[in-house]
This record gives sequence, C-alpha cells and structure tokens, in this order.
Amino acid sequence: MPISDAAAGAVLPPRGFVRDFVQYAYLSTDAPLIYSYNTALAVLAAIAPDMAVPMYGSHVYSTWYGLTVAPSGARKTHAIGLGTKVLREVAERKIGEQPSTPEGLMRTLGQRPEQLIVWGEFGAFLAHTGAARTYAAPLRELVVSAWDCEPMEYAKAKATMRVPRPRLSILGGCTPSLLSAHTTVTDWTGGFMSRFATFYARRERLQSRSQPTGDRFVKLVESLQLRHEAVENGSVARCMGFDFEAVKRWDAWVADIDTRFAEDPREYAEGAAVRTPTIALKVALLYSLDFGQAAELGEEAEYYISDRVLERAIALAELHQQSVIELCDTLVPTLYSQQRQGVLSVLRQLPNGDWPVMQRGDIMAMMVPRVSRRTMNEILDSLVDEGAIYRMSTSGGATWFSRAKLVSDLGTTENVLDISAALDDVGEL
Repeated sequence: MPISDAAAGAVLPPRGFVRDFVQYAYLSTDAPLIYSYNTALAVLAAIAPDMAVPMYGSHVYSTWYGLTVAPSGARKTHAIGLGTKVLREVAERKIGEQPSTPEGLMRTLGQRPEQLIVWGEFGAFLAHTGAARTYAAPLRELVVSAWDCEPMEYAKAKATMRVPRPRLSILGGCTPSLLSAHTTVTDWTGGFMSRFATFYARRERLQSRSQPTGDRFVKLVESLQLRHEAVENGSVARCMGFDFEAVKRWDAWVADIDTRFAEDPREYAEGAAVRTPTIALKVALLYSLDFGQAAELGEEAEYYISDRVLERAIALAELHQQSVIELCDTLVPTLYSQQRQGVLSVLRQLPNGDWPVMQRGDIMAMMVPRVSRRTMNEILDSLVDEGAIYRMSTSGGATWFSRAKLVSDLGTTENVLDISAALDDVGEL
C-alpha cells in the first residue's frame, strides 16, 4: 500500500535539517509527508562533501537519486519546490540544468561535478530517453554510470568526453501511468529505476492554504547554511564504517531481507529490492552529516556510523522497499503485457513474401520503449511455448522468428524448407 503520513511520521529523525524540513513542509503543503524526506535528503546530498562508506569491497557515496511517485494532483512538485527554494538561498550553483543529450550531461558534470538536477516531471525524461536507437537514449546509461560515482567516459566521433569524479544527485516526481509507459521490467529489477530511492504515496490531507510557519523558513536556511559552511571549510569527519552495535543491526537486517525475498513467490520481488541496503547506506551517510558524528567531530577526524543513525536510515529504506514492491505489483504485469504485445506487433508487420522472418536484434531495435536482451528472451520463449510465434534455428546457430502458423501462411512445407536453407546461407546477421 502507499506510504501513509503516519508511517512517514514514525521514522522522523530526532533532530537536524531533515526533521525541520519535514515539519516545515507539513505546514506549507498538504503533500504526503514522505515526499519531504526525499526532497530534504536530495538537498543535503547537493551540499554534502565527498562522503563515502566503505562497503562491498568499494565505497558507497552520499549522492542521492530520489523519485517521488503519485497520481496527478498529489503535490509532488510542491514538495520538490520547497526544497529547491531553500537550496537556492544557500548554494544556488549546486542546482544543475536538465540535460537533453548525453553531451549535455557530460559537459555540465565536467564543469560542476557536484550538483543536483531536478525534474519536477520525471516522466518527460523517461519519454525523451526511452526510445531505442535515438540520440538521447545513451543519456539513461550515463545517469546509471554517474550513480556509482566512478570516472565516466562518453565517446564521440572525434573525441572522448571524460568526468573523473562525478557526484550527481537527482530529484524527480512522476505518475504511475508514465512509469508504466516509459520503463521496462528490467529497469525495476536491477536496471535504471533500481538506482532511485523511490517513495510512493497518495495525498491524505486537504489543506486549502499554507499554515503559519513563523520563522521556520529562515531557520531552515540557517540550518542548511551551517552544514554547507562546515563542508566548505573541510570540517566534516571521514566515515570508517559502522560501530559495533551498528554492525550487529546491519548484519541482522540484511539477513532478514534475504530470508523475506527467498520465500517470496513473485519472481521480480528480490530484484526490485536488490538495492535497498545501498539506499540505507546513503541515508545513513546523509543523516551522519545532518545529526550524527560527521558534523560533530570536525576536520581530519574519523567516525563510525552509530546504531542510532543506522536505525533511522534502515527505517526509511524499508519505506522505499515497500514502495518499490507496491509499484512492481502494479506495473510488472502491465509492463510484461505491453512488451508482449509490442513483440507481436513488430512481427505482424512482416510481409507475406519470401522473407517473413526476423532476428531478435531487429525486433529489439523496433521496440518502444526499449526492452533488455534478458526480457526479450523471456518474452520470445513464452510466446514460442504458447504457439503465438514460430522459431527457426539454422545449422550455423542463428535464430529467426516469425508469426504463428508460418506453414499455413506460406502455403507449403517446401517453402519453409526453402527459407530455412536460405537462412543457413545468410547465417547470423
């Protein structure tokens, strides 16, 4: 079920910028409470130093990809706007422009590696980058690459663009219908969308006007300014991992996640929640800057994420996981159905002439939105098993597909054998 205001209120941090922002937003708008967490964490990530926690043989950084999901009219952009308003007062240069091309993203990250890009209507980005073999399509892959905070490269005809240390954060809002139209199952179960801390909620309150907030906005700006100055002065400690109690909590929680999804009959559930621990680590880093030891110890000090910080981070990550599973329960059957119909639609365009066949790569190239190779294989296998399409393999190992009832369409079995022999000659294109 969508995240309720009561569930969001139950994970409120004990103090700090996030807590103050959530309370300010509650008075200013009737948007679901969880939206404010997403916005506040994106704002903190925009001004955060180069923070990382050692994990999985590498590092997890404090950058933030946050997505707010709700039907139209649920005040997604209101909550986002409140956050960008505060950030503009403190560090306007941290707000990046929305890129429309791969070169545009690489160029802006080269000039300002640390920035927050805001898409009030993230569905527009998904639509712009969703079609296969379009000029904007590689933009999604670059956003995925930036999430890891590793050096990025983008090869052009005459030169290669490089960003040595990208620190990109993203904040967006989208409706379930646009997610259904412009994402794939693989996007959610380990691909593009699985990188986003996603929060799905519906508006519960009706507020005809903003409530009096007094000097809360001024205090919010001062609170963010205080943290920004600490970052700019280098007065933020370095994370070394978890303290002893936090290690015990982390190990027990990760084991519990594995147990939960090992027993879940939904094939997509485990994949959809695969990055929940990473989301929790990112929240813990940002909470450490907000109300934990990172901001308390000072320059050149080291700290371990405390159990109290990790407990709050896990609680919020669980709401992300709840949202992703809820969305997948709704979207996955629809997405599979759309993709299956897309494959059948492509094959229906085949002529009745001498070459009524097509290879997998050609089918994938004609699919809008794009479909991964793994998903395409699953769809083709199921359609073949159902007798909805026909599959032929040549002696050279190439595989071709056609509409169902290929023999009856061509008229004679001899024609099918002739085509098979011709395909042997062509081989894998």
